[in-house]
Amino acid sequence: MKSRAAIALATGQPLEPTEIDVDDFITHDRPFERIDEAFDPLQAGKSIRTVLH
Repeated sequence: MKSRAAIALATGQPLEPTEIDVDDFITHDRPFERIDEAFDPLQAGKSIRTVLH
């Protein structure tokens, strides 16, 4: 997991949480029952963040 400081450095944004829209970093979502499938895009390099619900 990246720290807030690492994200700010990578995006060139200040450390203010209101200035970073985290929704832009969520690339996939899956129900918890399909957790195994959540790793496929990650391992293929096609996912930034997957949300399980």
